[in-house]
Amino acid sequence: MGDPDRLDVQDIPPEIAQRRQLITGSGSAPGLGAVSLNELEKQAIEETLTKTKGNREKAAKILGIGERTLYRKIKEYNL
Repeated sequence: MGDPDRLDVQDIPPEIAQRRQLITGSGSAPGLGAVSLNELEKQAIEETLTKTKGNREKAAKILGIGERTLYRKIKEYNL
């Protein structure tokens, strides 16, 4: 059994691992050509706003963040 405070590749849900492979182009070289966490966050916000047709209240709920946080992120990422 491993360290309970450490995550290994096996701990990552398959749907997240698959998304990382799509973004980086391969699963064999982590970190090479990877998108930053900020870019992933921006993409998630953009996609969610598109799905909710710009409804920020619904988008915030889907993203699991407060509306004020979403507004701040929209401004930060110039969305």
